[in-house]
Amino acid sequence: MQADERELIQDILSGRTEAFGQLVRQHGGALTSFVASFVSQQADVEEVVQQAFVAAFEHLGQYDANRASFQTWLWRIAHHTALKHLTRRRQFFIEEHEQAAQNLTDDDDGSMFEQATDSRVRLLEYATDQLPPDDQLLLHLYYAEERSLNDIAYILDSNANALSSRLYRIRQRLAQLIKHFEHEDE
Repeated sequence: MQADERELIQDILSGRTEAFGQLVRQHGGALTSFVASFVSQQADVEEVVQQAFVAAFEHLGQYDANRASFQTWLWRIAHHTALKHLTRRRQFFIEEHEQAAQNLTDDDDGSMFEQATDSRVRLLEYATDQLPPDDQLLLHLYYAEERSLNDIAYILDSNANALSSRLYRIRQRLAQLIKHFEHEDE
């Protein structure tokens, strides 16, 4: 964490609550993008972001800079806030999906994604849309946001090793879906 951010948090905790607006300005855009990656309606995104900032303000005294960056801590709050929000509004559905195809071999570890063409990218995007929201979020955090597994584990209240295994299974599932979609086009 930057020294300025640390001082700002101390100022807020010391009673200068108007300084929280600076944290909102610093992290608002990134937090909105993060929430929008798994909440589809813009009004819901705005509501979740606002609720997350309110919760962060109310629990700022519990923030531990030694455990996670402020942004990671804030994203964890936003993740939990979004899950509660979506569950309440009955928009959060986790679809059942089949086990990874048995014909996939251990060397299907993502190398297919390195050879992406425009059509493969479209297939990958379509296949990703077929995954449950939690899997989409994990992919987004790992690949788009380039967060470490430890950061993601903190945000999702999970274990880095379990997330690594889950990423492997998700890549297998994506490979299976892409192969299925390619055969449909033939």
